[in-house]
Amino acid sequence: MFTEEMHPQYQIDDSSSSAATAPRLTQKKLDLRSPLSEKRKREITDKIAEFVGLDMRPVNIVEGEGFKELMRTLEPGYTVPKTVMNAVNAKYTSTRAEISK
Repeated sequence: MFTEEMHPQYQIDDSSSSAATAPRLTQKKLDLRSPLSEKRKREITDKIAEFVGLDMRPVNIVEGEGFKELMRTLEPGYTVPKTVMNAVNAKYTSTRAEISK
């Protein structure tokens, strides 16, 4: 369900709902962490790009459920962006420029 996907701290409680009433949302956990700054998100994305490049991993490794679960465990407020390929390309370009010097 959309709510559970976008807000994992909530779950739908259908036990008390009938056709006339909407299901209730109950909170599963309280997350007191502050949201990640844009700088921290960029740092993580850059490190993912570095991981892909240094270890010569396929880029789609970051789309796997195991990798996403790892990231949720390590940094719950971070979501791997769809634009991770841009970060990989930028890392490639900057590394190539350094080598060419």
